[in-house]
Amino acid sequence: MDKKRASLHSGKKSQKTGKIIRPPHNDEEREKNENVKVGLVENNFYWTCYDGGYTSDEQEDKLTFQAAELEFYKEHYQTTLDKQNERHLKARQKKRVKTMEDWLNSPRYAPTETILRVGNVDVGFADRLSLKEMAEEYIQKLNEWSAEHNDCLHILDYALHADEYYIDEDTGKEKPSSTHVHLRYVWDYTDEQGDRTVGCEKALEKAGYERPYPDLKESRKNNRLMTFTAEFRETWQKIILSHGYDIETEPLPTKRKAKDKQTYIAEKRAHIAEQRAIEKEQKVFERERQLIIKGQLADIRTQQADEKIAKAQALQAEYEEKL
Repeated sequence: MDKKRASLHSGKKSQKTGKIIRPPHNDEEREKNENVKVGLVENNFYWTCYDGGYTSDEQEDKLTFQAAELEFYKEHYQTTLDKQNERHLKARQKKRVKTMEDWLNSPRYAPTETILRVGNVDVGFADRLSLKEMAEEYIQKLNEWSAEHNDCLHILDYALHADEYYIDEDTGKEKPSSTHVHLRYVWDYTDEQGDRTVGCEKALEKAGYERPYPDLKESRKNNRLMTFTAEFRETWQKIILSHGYDIETEPLPTKRKAKDKQTYIAEKRAHIAEQRAIEKEQKVFERERQLIIKGQLADIRTQQADEKIAKAQALQAEYEEKL
């Protein structure tokens, strides 16, 4: 049997919809999900930065994930948002004024969500109690790291789900899906005005992290979060191994062959050169188009002038005939 894999996937947007990931899926709206077995919701575990840990039976008097995140943002970033809105109002840009709810729904300021998982339905997966222990160790490592790096990462909430199922294609019967954890957190840093504001790349820069290719510009494939993620993916694997799980630590082969630094730089430069050549061609085309338009206008004006001259000459001839 194949070894289990340690899954760690992070992001702000859903891969299915492309929209910002919202927290209600993780707690208050669990039973609305079609792949959730209502009778198993009691096996889930929840935690927020305000209420600590609790089960579904204790959920009623607790803040929802969405409410807890909004409260945290207001408590820590309201001053920054207010100043931002003041600048927009002074510049008469009312449409740019945002609420804290807008911040939570924006790609720039929304929390990040990481999904932690060990194994899958094909090779077997970690039971919920073991996964809970490993996830809590991982969160502890994140908190320790943050305390040593400007307190720039804040755990907002997490949910351990052991209530999902799928239909087996061979038997047509329900089978439990793999247990997993949804971990949500926010990056922040102190800006030039001394206020805390949300931002991952700036937070990691102030924490002393470099991009994989420091000499190249920041991009989707060259940023400090990649460096951090690689470090903590290894941390996650070590935690799992320490719990006795035999996992595969080598990454899955990708369709694209991994590139060394020199190849990456060469291809990047070639791409930039190609883009510049295309832009140059577009500028030449635009200049030619403008010249054509000007030429057409000149032709029209010449035609109009000829028509006026002809009309004047006709009037002059008519006048002379009358004389």
